[in-house]
Amino acid sequence: MVTSAGDGFGRYLPEILRGEGLNEFDVADVASLSPGLLAGHGVVVLGSTSVSADQAAMLTSWVQGGGNLVAIKPSTVLAPLLGLAYTGGSISDASIAAAPGNGVTTNSMQFHGPADLYALNGASPVATFTDAGSATGRPAVTLRTVGTAGGQAATFTYNLPQSVVYTRQGNPAWTGQERDNADTPPAAQTLRSDDLFFPDWVDLDRAQVPSADEQQRLLANLIIGTQQDRMPLPRFWYLPQGLKAAVVMTGDDHAHQPSGSGEGTFAQFARYRDVYSAPGCSVADWQCVRSTSYLFPNANMTNADAASFQAAGFEVALHLWSSGTAIGSTNPSDETCHNVAGGIGADLTKQLGQFAANFPSIAAPVTNRNHCIMWSGWVDVPVAELAHGIRLDTNYYYWPGGWVQDRP
Repeated sequence: MVTSAGDGFGRYLPEILRGEGLNEFDVADVASLSPGLLAGHGVVVLGSTSVSADQAAMLTSWVQGGGNLVAIKPSTVLAPLLGLAYTGGSISDASIAAAPGNGVTTNSMQFHGPADLYALNGASPVATFTDAGSATGRPAVTLRTVGTAGGQAATFTYNLPQSVVYTRQGNPAWTGQERDNADTPPAAQTLRSDDLFFPDWVDLDRAQVPSADEQQRLLANLIIGTQQDRMPLPRFWYLPQGLKAAVVMTGDDHAHQPSGSGEGTFAQFARYRDVYSAPGCSVADWQCVRSTSYLFPNANMTNADAASFQAAGFEVALHLWSSGTAIGSTNPSDETCHNVAGGIGADLTKQLGQFAANFPSIAAPVTNRNHCIMWSGWVDVPVAELAHGIRLDTNYYYWPGGWVQDRP
């Protein structure tokens, strides 16, 4: 994996490979490229970074000797190696479709960010642009056999990791804007993660195809496919036991339901444990129905109950209350949805401390959902969460209903 310090999206490429179950790789800066470094590897994934004429010649010699290159939105100096002819011009935020047989959907898939326009000059198309005006039919992903030693060169003409991040995280240009008008009265408008997508950042008529995931898999398939004539690459499946899907279940407990009321965390966890899970099931083997419940720091649950649920495989975690100021004292029991002001770091510090004091026998939360799914900035929330040991954010909703309109 070859990246550069100036290519922040390229530095996300290793996370994509880990997500695709390919964890046997090294990461190097483009400045460290050398014949010796290349000789020790079968595949090079080159992030969207500039390469010199000398580096292009080095990569060409390596591919001609049997190496396999996958270049992401490459420098045009690499076009001859990649079997492309740069025609000038670019397009942005369009769609592609993969050719049949490449192991991903052939449906039209969105991408975000700019793409360079090329004509084929020896390469074969793996995916083409489908709705980009005069660029329709131009290559978006290509593959070329190089030399006689089994070398191959592939390219994404757009910045794949940037597109994956933008598709999942929303439009950074819409940061801080109230766009969905989902609250009544209008004076109560609140900023949520869906405001980064509303109304058309992702085409909801095509939302049943997970474009970012499919394009990640296209990258993984290119890596595996170019290397398979040399040796198989070890790859982990996404989920245990070869499962095809998993549901991450969560719920917000707003402290209305005391123990024994038949509602709330107590009753729901009991149903999952006693009704929906088979007797003697193994939590570690994913045989039991388990979930997270997000609680206010002042939730009506004892430390002993929380510890018992955790021991049974449930997560009891914080339902973060946005005070509306850096560290206010608003009482969460009024359930008013306060927009985040000044970041959530101070609120996390304060309320995680309260949570730990109330539930000293359970582990610190590793997932989080904010009350009213409040959101600030573009990535401010997950950055603050990560600083507090939280590794999964569950604030992204497929919501509100009037926008989603039951489209799967």
